[in-house]
Parts: sequence; C-alpha cells; structure tokens
Amino acid sequence: MAAGIIGGLAVGALVAGAAQAAPPPPPVYYAPPPPPVYYAPPVAYYAPPPPPRAYYAPPPPRVYYAPSPPPPRYYAW
Repeated sequence: MAAGIIGGLAVGALVAGAAQAAPPPPPVYYAPPPPPVYYAPPVAYYAPPPPPRAYYAPPPPRVYYAPSPPPPRYYAW
C-alpha cells in the first residue's frame, strides 16, 4: 500500500513536472534556397552604341591672290 502511495506521488510529480516543463523547441527551420542567379540578357536586347560623332573640319582658309596685271596694250603705229 505504501508502495502505491509512493508510486502515485511519483507519477503525480512527473505529471506536475511535465506541466511546468519548458515547451518543446520550435521545429528546425532550414535556410531558404538561394535566389536564382540572373545573368545579363543577350547583347541583342541592348541598344546599339551611338554612332561616333562626326568631326567637321573648319573650311580651309581663303587664299587671296594678287590681281593679275592688265593685258599688254598693242599700239598700232
């Protein structure tokens, strides 16, 4: 009989201890999968490079020549 009382007390202590015990740990969460790697789209998706800027040279300087001499005069003698 004493064994039953002691056993009951022991079972009661276990139940009381379990009620006050810390809750079980949360489930283990694993890291999410890594994000997908995005590569640059093919070159065709990009606009072509701008054309090179045309360089226009200034006009050549004007060359002024000396006036031509008057034509020779032929005198009829």
